[in-house]
Amino acid sequence: MTVPLAVGAKQPGDDPAPFGKNFIVLGFAIIAIFSTLTGMWLVAAPIQGAIVANGLVEVASNVKTVQHLEGGIVSEILVQEGDRVSPSQVLVRLQSTASTAAANEIKAQWYEAKATEARLIAERDGKDSIEIPPELKDPGKMAAEAVSGQESIFRTRQTLLRERLSLLQQTTGSLQKEIEGYEGQVAAATRKLELIEEQLGDVRALYQKKLVVRTRLTDLETEKADVGGDLSGYIASIGVARQKMEETKFKVAELNASTAADIVAELGVVRAKIYESAQRIAAADDVMTRTEIRAPIGGTIVGLKIHTIGGVIAAGDPLMDIVPVDDNFVVIANVDPLDVDQVKVGLHATIWLSAVGRRYQQPMNGDVRTLSADRLVDPRTGKAFYAARIVLTPQSLKATPVALQAGMNTQVMIETGARSAWEYLSAPVYAAMGRALREQ
Repeated sequence: MTVPLAVGAKQPGDDPAPFGKNFIVLGFAIIAIFSTLTGMWLVAAPIQGAIVANGLVEVASNVKTVQHLEGGIVSEILVQEGDRVSPSQVLVRLQSTASTAAANEIKAQWYEAKATEARLIAERDGKDSIEIPPELKDPGKMAAEAVSGQESIFRTRQTLLRERLSLLQQTTGSLQKEIEGYEGQVAAATRKLELIEEQLGDVRALYQKKLVVRTRLTDLETEKADVGGDLSGYIASIGVARQKMEETKFKVAELNASTAADIVAELGVVRAKIYESAQRIAAADDVMTRTEIRAPIGGTIVGLKIHTIGGVIAAGDPLMDIVPVDDNFVVIANVDPLDVDQVKVGLHATIWLSAVGRRYQQPMNGDVRTLSADRLVDPRTGKAFYAARIVLTPQSLKATPVALQAGMNTQVMIETGARSAWEYLSAPVYAAMGRALREQ
């Protein structure tokens, strides 16, 4: 009788060995394939390396700080924090009382110097009146007063000069008349001598014939000597008078020459003063224009530091900042000094805005354009860093859904290049071995 076998019971002739061997071989094959693939991945598969740094969004042309050269008293504040301004827009007005007074004083000096120059030119050229230059035909009070004052001086000086010349000319005229009188006396004495000489000739002839007494001859000779003495005196007086006349003429020439020399010297001084005053007027006008503090560029007002009408601002004090509009943005990344050896100009960078969740934004792309030559120190934290300037690509700027503003915090990943996983894993080992070998 045949007895049936239980389910699962081994049948005669069944051999489990081949199935077990195949399973083991398959397992080793899978392990070998996985190990091979893993090794190939470790050696050949590139992994992109990067360093992470914090950064700030800045405008490419930098924020402009508004300052004033001289300072002054605030008269008007025409902007508020956050206002948009256009280039050359008036931001603040300063009181102009002092600068206006200084400018008017300098202009009065210039008008006076120009009027003096015109008066000296008229005196030099011997004119009867001052020729008013176009600059002094200004209807203003300062020009009129300057011209009026110099015209008065011109008339006074001309009168004084004419009087002095007139006195010298009168002296010359008197001497000329005196000379003419002496010349008449010389002529009379000469004629008288001629007559006496004729009489002497006749008397001498008569005296030799004993027809006249000797006293008659003696009287004529005495008279001749007296007349001759008078003639010599007249001639000497003429010489003295002529010498005085020459001295008087010399005084006239000397007066004219000294007057001309004084005029030329005064002209030189006055023209130097005109030039100096003109330069000071230009400087004063420049100060006047700066009583209106204007925006150097268009942008947004930030960091407004003046709020009080009548307040005093010192020379060079920062008054406010202007963040440019319609300008490209850059990111300044603070690179750790331990990582700076991996950062080079031209490396690609990926930037995320810290204020926006990563799943709500697309990362921005850029390139490292500059790296600071030396490390910098944050004055607030005292932490050292190297500043990497990253220029964002135009595509990133257009695609960013968030309106960028200067001062936004960012997280920056600067790609340092691809390395295999094996290089990453083995680098610490090699470094440790190198240190160990150096220590030994």
